[in-house]
Amino acid sequence: MGPRDTVFVVFSVLALASCSFQASCGGKKLDHKKGEAELARRLEEAGGVPAKVTCPAAKLEKGVVIECTTEMAGVPGKVKVTQTDDQGNVAFEMSAGYAFSSKLEQHISKQFKQRTGQDGTVDCGARVRAAVAGTRFACTARGPSGDTLTLEVTLTDAAGGFELEAVAPSAPVDPGP
Repeated sequence: MGPRDTVFVVFSVLALASCSFQASCGGKKLDHKKGEAELARRLEEAGGVPAKVTCPAAKLEKGVVIECTTEMAGVPGKVKVTQTDDQGNVAFEMSAGYAFSSKLEQHISKQFKQRTGQDGTVDCGARVRAAVAGTRFACTARGPSGDTLTLEVTLTDAAGGFELEAVAPSAPVDPGP
């Protein structure tokens, strides 16, 4: 990547697909505790940090929509849960999602390897951020020889789209004795 390269990538930081959880035995209510556990598991798997999810109780009925609140590393989020039938099957959609540094770092590392043929390391700082369009932060890419490149990341949408711009190549870092 040259210092003036700009790369635009549409990158979904979190895609929660449909899943099913069972209705509770005590009546016609959605088992929201089981749904909370499933959502938390999926968020943790995607972001690499623990997630807390809270969903309201809801009757078991096709088309019912609830909004669950989430929290990862102190960052709040929201998930829209739509019941797709009256058996407890639901579809999830992030309405206020997250940008995960681990996913972005993987993408930048892969792009670096494709362009240079070398492995590098990337650090984008905070592990979890709210996916809010216009949010800007820096990532640092380091090649095997110690050369570093600062990349400015701008989130372009709530789904995790982003732009990358190389802003400052640096001299090799002296590894010391």
